[in-house]
Amino acid sequence: MAWLYGINMTTVELLAPAGSLEILKAAIYCGADAVYIGGKNFGARAFAQNFNHEEIIEAVNFCHYHSCRLYVTMNTLLNEFELEAAMKEVSFLYEAKVDALIIQDLGLYYRITKEFPDMEIHASTQMHIHNLAGVKAAKKLGFKRLVLARESSLDLIKEACKEDIEIETFVHGAICVSYSGQCLMSSQMKNRSGNKGVCAQCCRLPYEVYDNNDSSVSLNQDKYILSPKDMNLLKHVPELIDAGVKSFKIEGRMKKKAYVCYITSLYRQAIDAYYANLQFKITKDMNYHLRSLFQRDFTDAYLTKDTKQDFFSSVRPNHLGISIGKVVACKNNEIYIKLCDNLHQFDGIRFLNKNDDGMMINFLYKGDNLVNSAYSGDVVMIKTDFKVSKGIEVVKTSDYLFENEFEKLEQIHRLPLDIRIIAKVDKPLILKASYKDINITLTSEQILAAASKLPANEETIYKQLNKLKETPYFIQNVSYDLENVFIPNGIINVLRREMVKKIDGERLNQFCRVNFKVDYEIKDPLPFNDQTIVQKGNIIKCHESNYYFNPVVNLDGIYSDKDYQVVSEIGGLFLDINHKIAYFSMNIANSYAYEFLKKIGFEAIILSSELNDIELEALLVAYQKRNPLDIAKPFILKDGKRVLMYLNKNPFQNYLKSDLLIKNQLFTYDIDTNEKVCKIVEHESFEHINDNFNTFIIK
Repeated sequence: MAWLYGINMTTVELLAPAGSLEILKAAIYCGADAVYIGGKNFGARAFAQNFNHEEIIEAVNFCHYHSCRLYVTMNTLLNEFELEAAMKEVSFLYEAKVDALIIQDLGLYYRITKEFPDMEIHASTQMHIHNLAGVKAAKKLGFKRLVLARESSLDLIKEACKEDIEIETFVHGAICVSYSGQCLMSSQMKNRSGNKGVCAQCCRLPYEVYDNNDSSVSLNQDKYILSPKDMNLLKHVPELIDAGVKSFKIEGRMKKKAYVCYITSLYRQAIDAYYANLQFKITKDMNYHLRSLFQRDFTDAYLTKDTKQDFFSSVRPNHLGISIGKVVACKNNEIYIKLCDNLHQFDGIRFLNKNDDGMMINFLYKGDNLVNSAYSGDVVMIKTDFKVSKGIEVVKTSDYLFENEFEKLEQIHRLPLDIRIIAKVDKPLILKASYKDINITLTSEQILAAASKLPANEETIYKQLNKLKETPYFIQNVSYDLENVFIPNGIINVLRREMVKKIDGERLNQFCRVNFKVDYEIKDPLPFNDQTIVQKGNIIKCHESNYYFNPVVNLDGIYSDKDYQVVSEIGGLFLDINHKIAYFSMNIANSYAYEFLKKIGFEAIILSSELNDIELEALLVAYQKRNPLDIAKPFILKDGKRVLMYLNKNPFQNYLKSDLLIKNQLFTYDIDTNEKVCKIVEHESFEHINDNFNTFIIK
């Protein structure tokens, strides 16, 4: 596998996903500097295989042994009943020496700052940090790193990297059509919250678009209007490194081993080429394998702000595959295909018919012969138990021979050693070795004698030193200072084993934790006793005052200078004003998140609209128990139309209608010129009534 690079000589981190231990190890062999995984709970990919505690301990040890870092996602919103269990998980991960946690929930953040002040935490993309103000807020909160919104442009990335906080950006894989952390559609339609890690991927479903004034005719032919293409920033690696990005993140904790390995290896090559002052070129074969593994076609429109690029994969929401031919004849259950590409036994194929029928090629015939492979121009026959019509296009959805190469991976990710051998007559053999900032010196117990017949030479010494196959090391440079001495092989072997053991120990002992620093003040909020607040456009009315509503998507990061404001996203968290209210888009779901916002000066908080009555009551009771002198009266949404998605790209721009309805699901769409985003809004009003809470109404 000549395309696999093995030397990590970079400063930018390549961060790969892993849904299992097998994939984690393979990703490291293919060049990952760090891996992110999820435990069995509290991760935003609840349907991935994920790791139990024993596997996490093994993963930590394997990563650290290979000088890689391991991050664990705990990036879901937590209700009152989940928070204690989450903190027990944090405690386990802390003791297991996980390098960092990726989190979203402000309550979990608040608990970690109090109970594990030296646990490294990263702000998840679910925190909806999409402007420079949000970057500065994350820095104040003490996050070591933040994962910028996938929707971020190169201009924002450059500005963010100037701040004193590590910036991580997604570079490859599936992307959400809605700003992360702000999608309520799955929760509304399927009772499966994306903020809880169980997204039903409603953006990948088919929809009919109608004009509200004439709902008799559908406006769209392609049904998957909300399904975006996959991100691919491979050609932008130099620009992102120059911008100052600390970590390149590949999406794919639910992807198969071959996908993770190949994507990781390509970005490894691109990164290494940059640091070697070489030009990395995406070859025809690379592009072919990229598309054969999984793709909905590719886009870089978020990064480049390309408004002309077709952003949506509206033909189908899943793997497009590679076209391999068309059906030329059908006889009973025998299907004849004229190939325009290669096809092999055990490949997966799909017929682009009404039912999207697919199958694995167990038996492949050319003429009367059963064959393992066929090639472009051949006519092959396969047998099916479903009907297919002549003229139907056939695509390859999995490439058995290529993917099988990753089952034979040997250890590729190796750590470079510089070694010096000093051999003098009547002296012990000296071996000096260095790896990064680790330097060791070893001496043999035996004294070397002058050679009578066969003096030691560089070739024979190197042969013994290079027996490192079962270790993570390779010899990068070796130098010699030799006299006419005889060196038994056993002496070199002993020093080599001691060298590996010593450097292993030094590397594993390098793990350490550093207390993170927060940079905000605790304030006493002003009393706030209103029972109802009402939003009308950009104004929220309460206790005879008008609060200016800062948009949920605030791309410019510009805030009003008024003393009364509604904060809708992290960027406005530390506005230096006397009167501020937290909007329900801040995703406050437990008593510690509520308490944190109160302590930094919020006078009123509108809780997440995804909480049910039992969860709301539990939040209130828990907060009141810890703060008996503070009469908690948070707000909940009682009546109005919630925004279910905030979209950076407008999927309706081709329909030239001002008032559209997504029929069957009862959603309307709207362009808000103030927010500069497309919004999908509930068509019917939302009601939630609870006498123990103040109420919030949108009109």
